[in-house]
Amino acid sequence: MGVAAALFLGATLAASGAHAQWAVVGAACSPDGIMANSNGFLTCTGGVWVANPIRAGNLSTCDSGNAGYIRWSGSAFEGCNGTSWIRLAGGSIPTYAGLTAATYTASMGGPDGVNAKCAAEFPGSRIMKASEVVYFASSMSTTLGWIFDDGAGGGSTFHGGCKAFSIADSGFNGLVVSKIQLLSTACSAVRNIHCVID
Repeated sequence: MGVAAALFLGATLAASGAHAQWAVVGAACSPDGIMANSNGFLTCTGGVWVANPIRAGNLSTCDSGNAGYIRWSGSAFEGCNGTSWIRLAGGSIPTYAGLTAATYTASMGGPDGVNAKCAAEFPGSRIMKASEVVYFASSMSTTLGWIFDDGAGGGSTFHGGCKAFSIADSGFNGLVVSKIQLLSTACSAVRNIHCVID
């Protein structure tokens, strides 16, 4: 804004006795809003305030309505591209490969064995970690599938759950998840596996 425009705006506000108020998305543009919107989050387009493409927030869902949002995940800054969260530095968030068609008890030969089951159906994939569920919940079906407990799921039995996917004993537990549930279940349960690609 030029000096003349700023002086005119200031004189207009002073003459009207107006006080600066926050600009609101969808509201008609006004001099008050211009002054209050000095942080640049909104732009006057077509006579109304619209949000700029980059917005900050603590959101869990990334969809077309949230495209442009930036958030802090707890370990990295991430941006919503309209479909999924991507890390802005330090690598990318894995992509959801899918749920295996085959089902298994938790006796899969350890972490390498369970990852091999994912890779057999989705080349280059591995089992999803509990800490990644938040990224993929909207992509999942309502079918429960095994995931690796990396501590985010409340601490299932031993490394990753079910003694590191080495037993099918009903006395031990592992984690399963769907679009709507995260559960601890007996290692003898027969489930699909959620797989992701780094």
